[in-house]
Order: sequence, then C-alpha cells, then structure tokens
Amino acid sequence: MTEVELLINNANFNNTPEEKVEVVDRTRADKRSLAQVLFRTVELCGGMVTIDEEDVKHMRLDTSTFLFSGSVGENIDPSGTKLDVQLNDILKLIHIQSSHSVGEKSKLDSSVANEGLNL
Repeated sequence: MTEVELLINNANFNNTPEEKVEVVDRTRADKRSLAQVLFRTVELCGGMVTIDEEDVKHMRLDTSTFLFSGSVGENIDPSGTKLDVQLNDILKLIHIQSSHSVGEKSKLDSSVANEGLNL
C-alpha cells in the first residue's frame, strides 16, 4: 500500500452562518483534500471535522454523483493509493477502455472539468 503524505495538519475554521471561507494554496491539493474529507471520499487519520458542533461523520451525505476538476484517475481514486493498472481494470468493468497506444494520452490522465461538464 502506498503511503499518502499529510496535506493538512491542525487546520481550524470558525465562521458565522452564511460567511464564506476561501482556501488559498499553491497546488490546489489542500482544497481538494478538504473537499474529499467533507464528501468522505478519504478517511481522516486523526482529528475531526465539525459543522455546527456536529461531526461530519454523523451527517447525512447526499449520494448524488459528483466529479472534481482534475483527471479521470483522480476522480476514480481520490486518495491516490491505486496503481494505474488497477484503475484501468475499473474502467474496463464499466466498459471504458483506457488507451495504450504510444504517444496517446491515457484516459486516466484525461482532464475532468468541475462537475464533469466537459464529459
């Protein structure tokens, strides 16, 4: 199993209702990590996330389909712990072949616009 680097450590946000919080980072990785935690696509390795003093683990999660901007591979495996061959096997299961031609971009590297608008 691949070890994943901790991207966020000791982050606290306190804001009033309807107040917006903007996260600014160099690589977009922190913003992506926050979204992944909120949507529970990755597990916390410590601490907790609360909204209105309620742990997000106990909140009802909307099961609507969602896609993040990034690559197809990042959307299939947000934690980045799977090998490309494993991700390609997933694509085969849903009848989407990944390209293997030399010089041709892999479907895993294909860009996904926010909410999958370019698909």
